[in-house]
Amino acid sequence: MKLKKKILLIESLEELRSDNLINCHFYQNAYLSCNKIYIKNVFLRLCKQKETFNEELEKLIKELQQEVYILSNNNIPNFTSPKKIRNSSPAFKIAGKRNFYETFRRETRSYAKYLECLAKATDGKLREKLMSHRHKIHLTLKEMNIMGIKKYPIGSL
Repeated sequence: MKLKKKILLIESLEELRSDNLINCHFYQNAYLSCNKIYIKNVFLRLCKQKETFNEELEKLIKELQQEVYILSNNNIPNFTSPKKIRNSSPAFKIAGKRNFYETFRRETRSYAKYLECLAKATDGKLREKLMSHRHKIHLTLKEMNIMGIKKYPIGSL
C-alpha cells in the first residue's frame, strides 16, 4: 500500500513538474513579447520562480524514486518519462492583452495542483518544499489581484 501511494505521488509530482516547465516557457515568451517594464519584471520573476521550482521538484522526484526502488525489492517500476516541450505549441501563441490574464489562470491552476500534491504527501521534507512553493504562488496571486488583472485590462503589452 505504501509503495502504491509513493508511485501515485511521484506521478502527480511529475505532472506538476511538467506543468511548471510549460509555464516557464510561456512566461519566457510573454517576457520577450512584452513592452511595459513592470509587466516584463513580473514575467521574468515568474519564469525564474518556475525554474527553481523545477529544480527542487526534480531532486524530490529522484529521492522518491530511490525510495520506491528500495521498497520494491530492487525491482524497477515503470515511471513515465518527462514530456518534451515545443515552443510552437498553441499555449505559447497567446498575445497581447490576454497574456496577463492567462498568467493568472495558469497560476490558479498551479495552486490547485500544489494543494492536490500536498494532500497526497506524507513526508515532512516533501511537504515543506511543496508548502513553500504553494505559499510563493499564493503571494503571486495576491499581487496579481492587487494589480487588478480581472477588473482592468492592461492595454498594449
